[in-house]
Amino acid sequence: MYDFHELLYNLKNEKNLDVKKYLPDKFAKLGDWRSTPYLGELLINKEETDIIRIECAESLGKQGDFNAIKYLKKVLNDPNPEIRRTTIWSLGQINDINNVNYIFELSTDEDLMVRRWVAKSLGRLKSDLSLNKLNSYLKSNFHDDDKLVADIIRSLNHLHDLIPKSKSHHYLELSYSILESNKSKFVKQAASILLFNILSMGNEPNAKMLLSLIEQCPLNDPLIRPNLIKSMGFSNEVEKIHNFKDPIKYQAIGISHNIDLLTQSLSNNSDPNEILNILKGFEYARHYFNYDNFINHSDLNIHNQALKLYALNRSPIEIIIDSFNENYGKYNALEILKYYGDHALKIYEQSSFSTDKMARQISVKAMTSLIMYKNTKNKSHLISMLNKISKNDVIWHIRRDARNGIEYFNSLN
Repeated sequence: MYDFHELLYNLKNEKNLDVKKYLPDKFAKLGDWRSTPYLGELLINKEETDIIRIECAESLGKQGDFNAIKYLKKVLNDPNPEIRRTTIWSLGQINDINNVNYIFELSTDEDLMVRRWVAKSLGRLKSDLSLNKLNSYLKSNFHDDDKLVADIIRSLNHLHDLIPKSKSHHYLELSYSILESNKSKFVKQAASILLFNILSMGNEPNAKMLLSLIEQCPLNDPLIRPNLIKSMGFSNEVEKIHNFKDPIKYQAIGISHNIDLLTQSLSNNSDPNEILNILKGFEYARHYFNYDNFINHSDLNIHNQALKLYALNRSPIEIIIDSFNENYGKYNALEILKYYGDHALKIYEQSSFSTDKMARQISVKAMTSLIMYKNTKNKSHLISMLNKISKNDVIWHIRRDARNGIEYFNSLN
């Protein structure tokens, strides 16, 4: 690991730009917030090269120190659009509600990439204020570049759980209108996901319109058609898609809680893709038992999904641990151990401080989920682990996820 004082000396004295430009990222890997004022001063120093200033802005965002905000605010109007863009990105990484307004100041920026990063960063800051700003942003930019519109709708999807049921009808109408428009396929894909998310809140879909939209999609369309078919599961007319060739129809059938039809479809079915989607359908239907025979399936995706159903059914933990130890679906097993509360803490503790980056990343996110589960009693130890990770991990976004877990815990108390 890097030494803070050595890095600081080099940051102050290095003359070779090709060497110096890598130093801010080394501070980001170190994650020592003592670097904030030094990086911040370089960022706001207009005599410094833009390459170094951009690297400093990014490093401040990766480290997530609230004290970095005062420096980032000062360069929001910098003439270099790359500095503005990076600053917007960094403000979106620091979970302070005040950053919403700072970010939105650049919603009318002349540079399209800056405006796109305004949309993306607002989606990272989960608050009612972010949601309101995104709604305003979409309204004023609906006829702007489709890439920007798609980014705004994707961010609305990130915040959809903040949308009150009483106001959800607006988003249904928005989704339908976009899907019927001549917007690009990427805008429509984002709208189809938004439609599914809003319907999952308990809203009734327009089955006739959905079927019409599905018919307009090519059979091999991977972006829009699958989300529309899944959305049919919230209707009372799911039988109208039963003869579709799309395996994802089984997830829609699961959403409709038609267990008999799923069970019938599973019997004597040898198509791996169909089996996988049927098992996912059972997950949507919250029907978690009687699928243990698929745990030993040779198809890894089927094994993983069957193991998830097994875990959701709160079956004995040993089979999950065996899958983790035998490296067959290791990361899936690690992720679903969260359903076992305190019984998973020891494994998460080992994985969180291992050399396996993916295992650490999964463990931190799973530990955040553990906070909300009733079968997690030892939350003080859980928070202690997250606190260590937030200070010591060499990967900036793992430290960020650990901080987010701690902030979530604090919001509940």
